[in-house]
Amino acid sequence: MVQKYVGVSLDKTHQRTDWTVRPLSEPVRHYAASDVAHLHELVAKVTADIEALNRLAWLESENEVVRTQPFTTTPPEELWWRLSRATGIPSGRQLGAQRLAILRNERAQRRNKPLSHIITDDAMVSLASKPPATLRDFKNHKGCANIPEPFAMEIIDLLTRAKDESPGELRRLPGGALDPDLEPLVNVLAAVAAQRAIDLTIDFKILATRKDITDFVAQQPSRVDVAWRQAVLGDDLHALLRGEASIQVRDQRVVIERDVTL
Repeated sequence: MVQKYVGVSLDKTHQRTDWTVRPLSEPVRHYAASDVAHLHELVAKVTADIEALNRLAWLESENEVVRTQPFTTTPPEELWWRLSRATGIPSGRQLGAQRLAILRNERAQRRNKPLSHIITDDAMVSLASKPPATLRDFKNHKGCANIPEPFAMEIIDLLTRAKDESPGELRRLPGGALDPDLEPLVNVLAAVAAQRAIDLTIDFKILATRKDITDFVAQQPSRVDVAWRQAVLGDDLHALLRGEASIQVRDQRVVIERDVTL
């Protein structure tokens, strides 16, 4: 973005620096300073672009959500809910994921490190889904090759014990599974949302994630029904469900057609 809006190419050599190391080297300190030196100019130019698109209200709405979001501490048993692809972990392996998430969090706190520096989400999901029996099996999981052997053995032991624990210890994902009969509808509406995001030139996850669409279909509170998203997407999705609109394909694009006779 700095290159696009300010015309300055930033050196990204130290992008993955471990910022917990002290003292920080001079090149690292210079990188940190250069990373924020152009923010005022960048904000002004990006804001001008947003205003030109008549979307400043969208930005202000999103900022207000972040600003007013209450600070909450996640209960240890629910940490695994926050794993990317947590819903893909087999039901019989979810307790292992719950135990592993607690272990990672405790280790990160003791070492004052980000969670991803302990073990990545992808590695967590992989290990929980297919618990390794040996160190060799462990190292074959994506992202696990460089994990210290003592910690690897601790994880193997934890996942092995989790297999024999009572399922009653599991804090299940909220909402439960969607009725399989509704999955085709979620897929169709997700395609509509993806096309609308393309039309608006924004990332589809900003407009609506699959969870947003799933909640919408399940008649649960969904971002699709809030603020600017309702105007650009939610109203059309409701019209489709009420039979007041149809989906057509034109020039390889998904288009919503309202029934003007209703």
